[in-house]
Amino acid sequence: MLRKNMDIKVIGAGLSGLSAAFTLAKSGFEVTVYELGRKPSSRIITGIQGFKNFGKRGKILWKIRKDLKLPISSKYFLPLKRGTLLSPSFRECEIYSREPIFYLVKRGFLSEDTIDMQLYFLARDAGAKFIFNKRMEEREGNIVASGPRKGVLWASVMHFENKEEGNEALLYYNNNYAEGGYIWVFRYQNLMDIGILTSKRDKFLPQKLRKLISRLKPLKERTGRAKLILHTHGIGFYDIPSSARRDGRCYVGEAAGFLNASKGEGMYYALASGCLAAKSIITGEDYDKLWKKEFKEELVEGFKKRTVWERMKNKDYEEMIGMLGSRISLEEYREKVRKWMKSKPAVLLYPFFLMKWKLLGKL
Repeated sequence: MLRKNMDIKVIGAGLSGLSAAFTLAKSGFEVTVYELGRKPSSRIITGIQGFKNFGKRGKILWKIRKDLKLPISSKYFLPLKRGTLLSPSFRECEIYSREPIFYLVKRGFLSEDTIDMQLYFLARDAGAKFIFNKRMEEREGNIVASGPRKGVLWASVMHFENKEEGNEALLYYNNNYAEGGYIWVFRYQNLMDIGILTSKRDKFLPQKLRKLISRLKPLKERTGRAKLILHTHGIGFYDIPSSARRDGRCYVGEAAGFLNASKGEGMYYALASGCLAAKSIITGEDYDKLWKKEFKEELVEGFKKRTVWERMKNKDYEEMIGMLGSRISLEEYREKVRKWMKSKPAVLLYPFFLMKWKLLGKL
């Protein structure tokens, strides 16, 4: 356990680094965050992302505000009780729930109403110091929050001004464009993101996304009067590490590989791992035991689903969405998809997929 009068060094000012810095500073520790970019979460810039609000994790706002003790105002979380899935042939399925299915949040540093900037303000006001435009070696830090060390998922996102009324979340599955992934549309107040995620490295992904938006009717309709703000690109890295500690350092967020392999979801793991790494410093508890208890089971489940997604063909997406029907409750959706995925032979390949992954050095 480190002493309070020691300067705890956090490398990286993304969500995981910011949550660690706030938790430490709030507990009276001296903490300095070193960020390679000029702003917090400089890797993100802008965008819209979502927290799921169902499953074993439970109510996400309760988890963030009560369990993780991150007092981010609920006004920065947009609840959505409906979402839409599209098959390759544009067969549509609406998923609905009486409770929010997920919450959309704004990301990046271009405005103050993003989850990143709100967490930065909390950490700064609690006493954390920030040094931007500064490169630090991993060995110099106590907590490493430097982001993904390599890409196993690739994304390209076009960010627009939203001129249409209403908020929206849509996923479009089509292996011709997004192999092993999906195309998504998020609309949140005055912003709209259209992005593409794939598990296959593609240097032409940005050009492919631009062509898709100009050609595919569901996307073209949504961008007709919208003004493009920015076009960004990124990578994702997922892992199930045996340990997220190395030479006394705690690795958090995607620096540790804490990303759901199924859909590329990682915000909750970033926040939670940052808080848990800080807790291990504050209390002396074992960091590996903390994160494994909190979310390892979710990571394993996501990895198993990735085994299936990697082998999905367009006919499988058509079958899945056709099986769901045009409208379905969240509870029915989860149960039907669970049974459907268990029926797929690919799910039996999980142990071999995991072994191959390790042999290739990706874990």
